Amino acid sequence: MRPRSWPSWVGAALAIGWLAGGCVTPTTPAPPPPDRAVQIRAIVIAWLDCDECVDGELAAVVKVGDAAVPSLAAALREGLAPGRLEGLRRHLEESYTRLGDKSAKSRASKDVYVQRYTDNLLALHQVRAAIALSSIGGPDARRALEDAQNAPYRDDVKQSIKAALARLAKP
Repeated sequence: MRPRSWPSWVGAALAIGWLAGGCVTPTTPAPPPPDRAVQIRAIVIAWLDCDECVDGELAAVVKVGDAAVPSLAAALREGLAPGRLEGLRRHLEESYTRLGDKSAKSRASKDVYVQRYTDNLLALHQVRAAIALSSIGGPDARRALEDAQNAPYRDDVKQSIKAALARLAKP
């Protein structure tokens, strides 16, 4: 009697992965196809950017599941993409200029104004990333939250990460 082994396609997949220089194991998930990756990123951004968040944005991210974790972990760790951050800064500078001289003495300088709103949006994205990671759950989401636990975030972001980890600990 022959010993039981993996199907031949598993061996072939491992060999192809090894030959291609990758580290492929039966448990390593393949990255999504490019069009699906773009769709996943759009779903994550819709959650991070929503104003009132009443159109099921979080539920859509949770439905994507583990495939959304890398984008959420990056949002938690790095915040806004550099191009997005630059666009936000320009928008805030224009907004400040449009405010004109209305109560100029009571307003913050343009630099302080831009920094304050940029920091707030960054923190909002990080808080929402933590919420989504805890809603998805699983080892990768937990690892992203645990890695973020000791990073130098604002207090509100730190509290959100702590709360997200606590939600994951509940059965």
